[in-house]
Amino acid sequence: MGNSAHGIIRLASGAALACGLFLGVLPMPGAASQGSSRMINGFEVSGRFLEEWGKSGSEQSNVYVNGLPITARRAEISMEDGKTYQTQWFERARYEAHPENPRPYDVLLGRLGSTRVEGRSRIEGKCPPSCDAQPFLDVPRPADLSATKLWFPETKHTISGKILEYWNRYGGLKQFGFPLSEPFQEASEADGKTYTVQYFERNRMEAHPEKPAPYEVELGLLGVEQYKMQPVPGDALPVAPSKDVTSKKETIVVAMSQEPRNLTFADTSSAANRIRSLIEDKLVGRDDNDNLFPLNAWYVPTLENGGARFIGQGDDRYLQVKYKLRQGIKWSDGKELTSNDAIFAYRLMLAPGATVPNRSEYQKLLNIDNPDKYTIIYNYMSLNQAKVYYNSQPDKENYAFVKSYIDQKKPVTSRSYSEIGVAYPEHVLGKIPPAQLAESEAGRAPVGTGPWKIASWNKKQEMVLVQNEHYSLTVKPAIKTIRIKFITDLTTMSSQLKTREMQLVTSETFNLPPADRAGFEAAGFKVAGRPASTWEHLDFYFTYYPFQEKAVREAIITAINRQRIVDTVYQGMGGVMNSVIPPGVYFSLDNPNFTKNYPDIAATYKLPIYYYNPDRAAALLEEAGWRCPAGTGGRDCGGQPRAKGGVKLQFEYATTTQAVRQQIQALVHEDLKAIGVDAVTKNYSSDVFFAGDNTDPRMNGTTKLAQYAYVTTRDSDFREWVCERVPDYAMDAGTWSDIALENSYRLCNPMLKAANDRFKFDIDPSVQAVAAAEAQSLIMQDIHTIPLVQRPNVEVVTNQLGNYKLPNNTTSSFWNARQWYFK
Repeated sequence: MGNSAHGIIRLASGAALACGLFLGVLPMPGAASQGSSRMINGFEVSGRFLEEWGKSGSEQSNVYVNGLPITARRAEISMEDGKTYQTQWFERARYEAHPENPRPYDVLLGRLGSTRVEGRSRIEGKCPPSCDAQPFLDVPRPADLSATKLWFPETKHTISGKILEYWNRYGGLKQFGFPLSEPFQEASEADGKTYTVQYFERNRMEAHPEKPAPYEVELGLLGVEQYKMQPVPGDALPVAPSKDVTSKKETIVVAMSQEPRNLTFADTSSAANRIRSLIEDKLVGRDDNDNLFPLNAWYVPTLENGGARFIGQGDDRYLQVKYKLRQGIKWSDGKELTSNDAIFAYRLMLAPGATVPNRSEYQKLLNIDNPDKYTIIYNYMSLNQAKVYYNSQPDKENYAFVKSYIDQKKPVTSRSYSEIGVAYPEHVLGKIPPAQLAESEAGRAPVGTGPWKIASWNKKQEMVLVQNEHYSLTVKPAIKTIRIKFITDLTTMSSQLKTREMQLVTSETFNLPPADRAGFEAAGFKVAGRPASTWEHLDFYFTYYPFQEKAVREAIITAINRQRIVDTVYQGMGGVMNSVIPPGVYFSLDNPNFTKNYPDIAATYKLPIYYYNPDRAAALLEEAGWRCPAGTGGRDCGGQPRAKGGVKLQFEYATTTQAVRQQIQALVHEDLKAIGVDAVTKNYSSDVFFAGDNTDPRMNGTTKLAQYAYVTTRDSDFREWVCERVPDYAMDAGTWSDIALENSYRLCNPMLKAANDRFKFDIDPSVQAVAAAEAQSLIMQDIHTIPLVQRPNVEVVTNQLGNYKLPNNTTSSFWNARQWYFK
């Protein structure tokens, strides 16, 4: 497959290389000597960097052309060739030392302008609907060329007027490179105002006719906009093995109680995700604390570092996300990973017949572009493009995700935009019809770029992975072979653990710490556990009159000894929650890092803490008029339910038949009975309890208090608690009526919907932080739900396995397996 973008960007890059990316050599009296240095803006600038910075003739000109330094001189990887050079960033330039070249080419100037406008060219030879690419399209040679209007055949663009005057005065071609666009209107990232701008290979010029000479043209702060987009070397990644670690054994045996159906993206089971993490490195990964880090990409693209940015104005504004691939990464069959593999993956995600877990994430994109072999650019839809796209769909029901952005009058975005980039081997999968991938040999033994590859797979028995000889992201792991045994019988698994036939049991095996924890520890294992992002909670059925009173809801949450659940059911490995976001998730008000990163927001939106206090719970009910029956007394009303106005605090409290849930249910029932609330327990099979229709006891009102689990990640929003989504469905002629639903829900809070909308549709982290904090505070102030406990993520692992790090349950157990070794 050829690249999908053609023309200006490639031509400009070639022209820049042909010229040599060097600084202009302009006369300056008293230029600094090669050994001198100066402190400028708090950073030392020295030697040849100082000489080149000072060549524009005056301090004012030096700052105008290059800006002040914003980093120290440092070793930095060039994303042009993957090599490391001594580099220093300035507000408007990036200097790169090349002592192997003769002067003046021993200092090269980065192509910041070219980097900034990658992808804003023709796509398949056509201007996209927003036509923000129009200024970058080729211009035929004009007939009116003169000394005040130039045209460059290398890039097919002109320069004229004040911009040409400044281009000539401050270094011309050597300093700024060829023009990449015609002048056009663009909003400045510095102040949000719109100016006439023109892009060049190494910078952007802004026209300011309102200012006096010599300030009518200003240079863009492209260094400021790009210096944070730093490539991370492989040996600095959180998964990189130490180069000097040796392992006493080179094979690890792992037990898994689940087996994947296949190893394509169609299988979203935890088993498939775990094994894929060993054989398929993504562009971006997640660590044990859910933080993003680059893998096959040089960096994680974010709004903060400039890897993602909004382009355009008004309703044509859209989000662009750019990845730079590491050069030399190879698939396990020896073929190089290139941007064409990302283009192929995008088309595969949208192909008819392909089983994709969340196709809507890719349908949010207008297009994907690869201007060169290692650059991938994802362009999301602007509001105007979303309207055209949505109106063209005959089946609008399946495109409600687009309609939601139109209703919000927002450009289409995604809170997981930093992870949108994927790549699959086109040379392998391109030969297989999408519908047949799961059953193909590639579905059983995928070609990946990870540290291991599949050697054999005997279904229901064992899978063997061996080292990928072409792996080069980090040094190769000390563990060369991974044997995965699929064992569903816990007794067999326990026996083989104690005889040390295996060294690790993955977390899907355990809903709670194993009963024979002491036996495993005596055999040389540790039972590793940490609070996960899965949490048990209680949902109220709000058409049940007593639950419409906050005093009742507060009494119930105050009466439940949640720490007892953690200690008794989960052996202390879970955690009590005060919010609807688990403490380990980024935007949780329970997360200490949130308070550290956003102290003002955390101080403004405080969580109410409902400590276990049965006496207070009983007092709340008494004050609200919920009295013990005549002839009874005490906090527990003699075991009888309290009542008010003839209505008893007696209702069905249900969950599934899962043993762990039943243990929690029994403890909650006991706590509520102690304050005169009769929560009558009932257990349903999962298919009944989660039916999602009018037979679902949570929805038809049979169950008034429902206990089940949510999984919350940094990408989850608060939709479950806004008015339209609460599972309080009213029957209307045999169907579920959204209108009846909204009218019957008595906790509708428009502020909560507004906060959720901001969190969902605005990807600015500071905006999201405020919205998330407000939503959590509102939910817990009103007690829309009762968070009980975080489940623990539990694994059993030998004490001899070094560098083992248990993640939360949203990250693969093998996330850092390449760092493991046997002591």
